[in-house]
Amino acid sequence: GNGGNGGGEEEDEEKKRARLVRNRESAQLSRQRKKQHMDELDLRCRGLQVECAELHKLAHCLSAENHRLRAHCNLVATGKTPPETPPPPPHPYVAAQVGPGGMTHMPITPMMFQPKIPLPPRGGFVAGAGGF
Repeated sequence: GNGGNGGGEEEDEEKKRARLVRNRESAQLSRQRKKQHMDELDLRCRGLQVECAELHKLAHCLSAENHRLRAHCNLVATGKTPPETPPPPPHPYVAAQVGPGGMTHMPITPMMFQPKIPLPPRGGFVAGAGGF
């Protein structure tokens, strides 16, 4: 009577062992993918930290240049320096950021001197006003 069931139990055990092997292999591949992903994230993080430090340095240099230019504008405005006097040169780090034929510094009008733009009437859109 038990002879017929004995073969089925061995088959079930073999399937169970095969499933365990597949699960182990799958888990190992999953760990490898996770490690690779973490390594990529770590590399990206380091690159972003370097970029962040460079941007902080650039912001500091631009702030210093802005301060120098404002001081120069104040001297010109008060008549202590002739208008033809060139402003102080940019900080070397900022100058290095402008490549040959690259972008140059553009003058920025301080907020207090920018013209006021009239607001549209409270009613919103007015027919015929603006050509929209």
